Amino acid sequence: LAKQKDLAKHCGLINDIFSHAREKDEELTPVTKKQIQHSVEIIEQTYIFLKENNISFAIMLYPHQPQILPENQTDLSNFGGCDRTWNRGYEYAIREMAANHQIPFKSFFEEIAFQVKTGEDLYIPADMHFNSHGLSILGNYMAKHIIKNPVKSIGTSLISAKP
Repeated sequence: LAKQKDLAKHCGLINDIFSHAREKDEELTPVTKKQIQHSVEIIEQTYIFLKENNISFAIMLYPHQPQILPENQTDLSNFGGCDRTWNRGYEYAIREMAANHQIPFKSFFEEIAFQVKTGEDLYIPADMHFNSHGLSILGNYMAKHIIKNPVKSIGTSLISAKP
């Protein structure tokens, strides 16, 4: 509770949907850790179901803008204006789970961060989701990643078996 009050003092409201994201990676609260673990367990259950049914599974993640730039430098500053970047706790936990199960995993954090830091407008104003240009940029990165090594990146070949 003390950490949440400190967070509220320095980074705006704590009772909004983004409060967990404002915690520092190295200081995640037990509540946030539990939320992350719950999400990871759902992804893991999905993977197990698909594997049992011989369906390929891969994970690709992209960052929200405040994970790249401090929240108060984004269009999301109206959510509290935190003066630091959001944590990447979900990404790190999902990456670890993927490694444990040998699930193809790719984070596009570095690629998207590069685009954002060079001034590209990739996000919908006052929203954490990509605009059409951002979707195009992400789609190009995803396509290049898959084409480079389809088996490693999506768990299957791009060439379908003959009927």
